[in-house]
Amino acid sequence: MSVQLISKRHPGIIPGRAAFRFINMLWVIMAVILCSPGISCSTNAEGSLSIATENGLSMILSCDGQLTSLAIGRHQIPARQEQVLWVRDMSSAAQVSSPNLLSNPGFEQGLTGWSLQSIMDTDIGVDSAVSRSGGSSLKMHGLNNGKLGAAMVYSSAVPVAPGRLYRISGYFKSSRGYLQGISGIPTAHQDMMWRGILNPNGLYVQWLDAQGAYIDNSPVLAAPVHWNASSWRRISGEVHAPAGAAAVQVLVVGRLQDEYMWVDDLCVLESPEREQPVAGSVIKKDGKLIQTGETGDGTAVTVTYTPMEDHIRIHIEIEDNSNRERALEVSWGLPLVLAAEEAENSAPWRWWDDVHHSRIIHAGPVATPLPEYPFSECLSWQYEHVVSGVWDGWLPVSLYPYAAVENGESGLAMAVSLASPRLVKFSYDQTGGRFEARAYLGISPKAPKLHGRADLTLELYPANPEWGFRSAMNLYAKRHPGWFKSERDTASFRDYERGFYNTTEQARQVLEFDAQDIFSAEYTVAEASVDIWPSSMPMPSYDDLLSTVSGLPGPKRDAVYSSIAYGGNGDWQLKHVGDFKWAAGTWRAVWYTSVDPDIEGGWGQYLWEENIRPAIDATEAEGAVLDGIMMDNFLSAPGVDLRDDHLGLTDTALTYDIATYRPGIHNMVNIYEYFTWLRQRLRERDRDDMAIAINFWSMAAANGLVPLIDTFGGEGQSKTDSGSNWTTRILDYRRAMSGKKAMSWANEESGLSTWDVQAYVSRALLYGIYPKRKEEATGWEPGSEEILKNAQEIFHLYASAGWEPVTYAASDNEDIWIERFGHMSSEGEGTGLFFTVYNKGDSSYSSSITIESAALGLLDPASAKLTDIATGQQIPFSTSGNNIIFSLEMEPQQTRVIRVARGPACNLCSVDSRFSVFLGADPSQGPGTISPI
Repeated sequence: MSVQLISKRHPGIIPGRAAFRFINMLWVIMAVILCSPGISCSTNAEGSLSIATENGLSMILSCDGQLTSLAIGRHQIPARQEQVLWVRDMSSAAQVSSPNLLSNPGFEQGLTGWSLQSIMDTDIGVDSAVSRSGGSSLKMHGLNNGKLGAAMVYSSAVPVAPGRLYRISGYFKSSRGYLQGISGIPTAHQDMMWRGILNPNGLYVQWLDAQGAYIDNSPVLAAPVHWNASSWRRISGEVHAPAGAAAVQVLVVGRLQDEYMWVDDLCVLESPEREQPVAGSVIKKDGKLIQTGETGDGTAVTVTYTPMEDHIRIHIEIEDNSNRERALEVSWGLPLVLAAEEAENSAPWRWWDDVHHSRIIHAGPVATPLPEYPFSECLSWQYEHVVSGVWDGWLPVSLYPYAAVENGESGLAMAVSLASPRLVKFSYDQTGGRFEARAYLGISPKAPKLHGRADLTLELYPANPEWGFRSAMNLYAKRHPGWFKSERDTASFRDYERGFYNTTEQARQVLEFDAQDIFSAEYTVAEASVDIWPSSMPMPSYDDLLSTVSGLPGPKRDAVYSSIAYGGNGDWQLKHVGDFKWAAGTWRAVWYTSVDPDIEGGWGQYLWEENIRPAIDATEAEGAVLDGIMMDNFLSAPGVDLRDDHLGLTDTALTYDIATYRPGIHNMVNIYEYFTWLRQRLRERDRDDMAIAINFWSMAAANGLVPLIDTFGGEGQSKTDSGSNWTTRILDYRRAMSGKKAMSWANEESGLSTWDVQAYVSRALLYGIYPKRKEEATGWEPGSEEILKNAQEIFHLYASAGWEPVTYAASDNEDIWIERFGHMSSEGEGTGLFFTVYNKGDSSYSSSITIESAALGLLDPASAKLTDIATGQQIPFSTSGNNIIFSLEMEPQQTRVIRVARGPACNLCSVDSRFSVFLGADPSQGPGTISPI
């Protein structure tokens, strides 16, 4: 049914009381009609449809899907009338090669138009014997057998326009069949590589202004290439020309060691794909708003808005039955006017990067100020907190599964559902004025189980502006408690071990662990490691790696062959090849595999048959209890599998490969399917009590797997590796994603002083992480082991109470960070309310701490008891209204754990006096000394 509304200024209406009463009556009638189940309005009508949550969030859409109003309670959020759903079709992006801005992109005219720079242990020339097209290619030869060389070939400057999007691409091939990667822990490829900290092989850009001066201090990575390059491999990346850019140079960078690399068919073009709004009629049915429409090429789109108690659920489904491969950027965003320069009579709106960092939203081509962890302006120019969702290209996704903006009066959050993994980027795009979620979705006829569909589920909800990002994550966790709290309590164990336990002797080790209350987990890994030959021999070629696989024992060989992931050029995807410290003296290759349990005889089934089931059998035979299954190197190399038979088995939505724009399976998806299958196998064995544990390496791509994980481990170096795996930014993220689940971290660094160890355990205790020391962490200063053991005892006094996102506590010093564990309780051990207080600065402070006692359920704050659980000493405090106020003396890099209880202090708070020398070094006594708290 289509209804045309009558305007109050319709020419046929005579002004006057009777006329206005008549008009108002018509408006009421029309409103009733428009809001009736199954009733729609025409796309050119002046009507609208609204939905609202029980906690005051209301949204009004026009009949063709434009946002017309957004409010939280009595606060109207400033908005423009605009479509909220946009699609950018990238399906043919890899086939677009003109107009190419580069001259001589295939080196057919030698090095004309190209220049050489920074050559070290590398020969450069044009090769007329090897090419992908035409008769020539660029050849780089690394001369040194002991270290990586360095070389750079850069193009003449080509004109660009600021703010435009450009695609940089090219083809690479290696004489060895693969190109060595830059060393570094896996997370570096998702994050540090894109902030200029690592410099891999690949394509870079450098921007120039109208006077020909460089805008950037150094080249910016646009597309990396490492490992797979047996046949010509396409790499690609998109960059925005920053403000002031008038030209760009493309740079080919080679980091080679005793190998050849060929480069051909380079291309720079302005990306022709544009976002297109999706319009379509909206109806209201059963309390939901349902919009149906099509993209420009006829792809069907359905958006369903469901009002819930505390959020609006937004489900987007795209269906294409044309038998085409599709790569789609799908963006759902609210057209909000939040920039301080544009919002009238309103407090400034802030974008939150994480719990510790927020920025006032300003207008302009680049988000200002830059975040604490900035990327180049050509990679990150919006208000966003991103890493790459893959390790071999720039596919920006949000580190967290939610985002928040607030202005002190109202707060608004957006999140992606973790019921099924998706790659999503949240941002406030100040140039377009949209608070949006952008998903990277694929559709393929080779994935018949998906029926030509891709979908995305989002949540929109109000957040408490006082607590900003913490409120957004807290409400999200409360809405989905099963995602962030495990039924299997692992925090109460005294220690954690993992290994292989499928023999009688190994099973008896588990029996000893049981007696010591140590958590035991069978070791697994979702990768295929293959030893090639001694590292005293030459580094193996790609063909050598394949030949070695053929000689593996039958079940493992078959599992590798059936499960190996394919790259865009058809190569088996390599994670790395090297002489690693955990397999010293041997060249070892590590391959991507799919652990999709539907692969018959595949790697997922192999892990069950060769590791997990035998370990359960062996331990049960000895009367031992195996507590869990641990997956090492968890998503340490996130990537996209393009193998056809794997596509035919997947049950979960596709993404696409950023280099070829072909739809494929992100390995987070097959691990999701494997963990789901594994839990079912454990139930069938009556071992649903067993925990699924991981060694947490990945960033962002791991988010959709969090609901299936029971406990989170980690490892690395706390001092020299602090730039990548033991930073507060990484720990903030991992604590948030772990929620109330147990966390541990094993330090593998040698030669630490007592000061270093104190700094390590202090940060661990802030986040409620159980600190461990690996066997290879040798040479710690005397006294370090006592510090570590004291920290472990302290951990057991509070961590099982459960981490809470909103602290309801604050310090008067920005260097003093606070986290909260538990709720107000008078019960026994393992419950109660605790605050971890950490001085992240390099100076000593006397800090004033304020606790909002009423918000925590302590209605009579004067009756509270505050205890430092390391010393058992009571802490004096004062009250102001419903607040508790107390002071703490804080040494640099020190954590103190404070228990808040009703009435007299409990027995829990009386601990061994040796904890009085726990944490905190007095600089005046010199490094490595220990002083009382």
